[in-house]
Amino acid sequence: MLCEGIDAYEVNSTYRTCLNNHLMMMHGSLAKSFGAREEVRGSGTSIRQVMEDAADLMQTYLEDANPILAVKSDLYFGFQIRRMRELRNVQMHMAKYRPQNYGTITSVLMHMMQHIAHSPVASTGYLRDALRELRFHKVMERFGTFFLHEMDLEGAAVLQIDKEDSDKCLLVISQVKSLQKIKEMRGIEVAIVADEEPTEQFPIGNAPTWEEISLMMARWPTMLMSDWVWDEKWVTRSTASRLFVQFTIDYFLTLSTDALKVPEFPKPHDLKGAMELWTMQSLMTVLKDVSFKPSNHGLKGHALMSSQCCAMHQEEMVGKAKRRGTARGTQVKASKVIIKARLDEEHRHIPFNEARLKARKVKKARKQETKRRSGNKNNYRKPPIKKQTKVVTPSDESLENEVAKSSDENSQDVPSVRVIWRRVISEEELEEEEEEIDQLEDDYEMEEVEDELDDSDMDVDEM
Repeated sequence: MLCEGIDAYEVNSTYRTCLNNHLMMMHGSLAKSFGAREEVRGSGTSIRQVMEDAADLMQTYLEDANPILAVKSDLYFGFQIRRMRELRNVQMHMAKYRPQNYGTITSVLMHMMQHIAHSPVASTGYLRDALRELRFHKVMERFGTFFLHEMDLEGAAVLQIDKEDSDKCLLVISQVKSLQKIKEMRGIEVAIVADEEPTEQFPIGNAPTWEEISLMMARWPTMLMSDWVWDEKWVTRSTASRLFVQFTIDYFLTLSTDALKVPEFPKPHDLKGAMELWTMQSLMTVLKDVSFKPSNHGLKGHALMSSQCCAMHQEEMVGKAKRRGTARGTQVKASKVIIKARLDEEHRHIPFNEARLKARKVKKARKQETKRRSGNKNNYRKPPIKKQTKVVTPSDESLENEVAKSSDENSQDVPSVRVIWRRVISEEELEEEEEEIDQLEDDYEMEEVEDELDDSDMDVDEM
């Protein structure tokens, strides 16, 4: 069973792990042999009549209809593997741009993925409408497979479906369950009041307020930032260049996979690629939910020049996610174990299997949960320990000190029958008490020795 549509919408680690497991399963089937069968259902009487001439009927059916097509396993599963990979690449490509109908596109892509190994049923109305507009069922009945011929990857759009997601689609496919917040996150245009008409040099006027600058940096940061341009003078093989490239690679290896939009961690090969990776446009393409804060460095008063605004920017947060219920937000940084394993793979060429490590962590967490619920440190049955007991009876003095209580409420002066309680003490408790007594006796003897030494010193002084 594949993951849910909400995981594909966010392109999180659950989505990636699920697809990797399916691809691994199909890779293991490339060298195996499989058979084919056709089931016939009917009543007992009809089946008995068919069984009498089953051999002749089956021979005629195979010769006339030719229903079975023999295909090599590596050819069949190789095609399915490539199909699933390409659908995954399309999903990640759409996640970078997130068009207005991104939720509907995600539902269609997940439905196509599920058709690789299963025969799913469209359960939502917006998905049924999109499949009807694409003539999905008619194509499947004739060809047995379906392709999106009307998809524009450059424009990140599917031409035959609705241009915008419906409200029901937004609520179902998104983790945020507030329709107003969803629309705000998707960049609903707001009116920005400027002193003058926006121009190419001043996109929000030549004298904007700081609130307007902050709003623009939060919603459309690329409008205020100038495009990054590479200078050929920077082409050097200095130690600083190599350190910056390696620092860039190592830093992105410390991030969690949930914070990435791309399938693999970026690894620039030269200084130009490393510097370009830190640009605003590149960060918004590679990472999820990146936001920026404006800097007032170099500004004088309230005036704002275009070159001053483009002086610097500060990366505020990466992979920020709203909390839902008691669930934790998306973790931006990976765990220390994963970071160390990635760096070892990068620098020491030690292979790293993140899926196996996650499975081990899940198994460990399951064991800890079992111990917590059982209430024992060791979740197994221990053999019983036989203890020798010694009955200690109370002394006569304790019997004399015991207060007599009447068993008759009407006659309180009548002494009641005294019950002698017996106290059972284990061997371990007795040994502990004896050790304490011995320790006290040793301390007492040591004090006496010290007193004798002090007395002897005093006698010598007097003489």
